[in-house]
Amino acid sequence: TISVKIKYIKNEIPLFVVFRALGVISDKAIMEYILHDVEGPVDSNFVNLLLPSAEEANNLPSLDDPKTRISIRSQEAALKYIAHRKNLTYSVGYLDADEQDDARLTFAKNLLNKEFLPHMNPPNGEPNNRKKAFFLGHMIRKLLECHLGIRPYDDRDHYANKRLNTTGPLLAKIFTHNFK
Repeated sequence: TISVKIKYIKNEIPLFVVFRALGVISDKAIMEYILHDVEGPVDSNFVNLLLPSAEEANNLPSLDDPKTRISIRSQEAALKYIAHRKNLTYSVGYLDADEQDDARLTFAKNLLNKEFLPHMNPPNGEPNNRKKAFFLGHMIRKLLECHLGIRPYDDRDHYANKRLNTTGPLLAKIFTHNFK
C-alpha cells in the first residue's frame, strides 16, 4: 500500500485517507486525480497497484484498539484519524478532553493547509486543497510509472537536474536591488 509521511505526524497516513482529508471523497475521484481519465483506456497495472491502498482506507485498524477495524469514508473522519493523539506530536495535555479533540483537529487542519505541500498555497495564504490533491496525484502517478518501468528514476543530485542561475538573471537581480 502507498502511505504519505506528513511533517509533525508520527505515523505514515494511508494515501486515500490523505486525499479524503483534502476533500476528495470517492474512490473514483481519487483514482481520477491519479490516473487522470478513469473512463478511457487505463493500464490495469496502475489500478492493481492502487487497489490495496483504496482497500486499506476502508479497513484500517483503529488507533484506540488495533483489533477493531474502521472505515474512513468522509473528510471529517479522515481529519479525525490524522488528528488522533497517537498520530500527532502536538501535546494538548493541559486542556480537558473535549477541548483536546478540538485543538488536535484544528492542528491537523492547519498542518494540511500550511505544512503539507506548502508551495501549492497561493501568495495570499489561502490554502487550495484541490491543487494539493492534483499535485499529490501527479506525484503518485510518477511514482507508479517509475515502479512499472515506464519512466526512468530521476536522480535529483545529477548535474542536469540542477537549477542554474546564469549571469543574466544574476546581474538583473543585482541591478534591480541596487537601483530601485
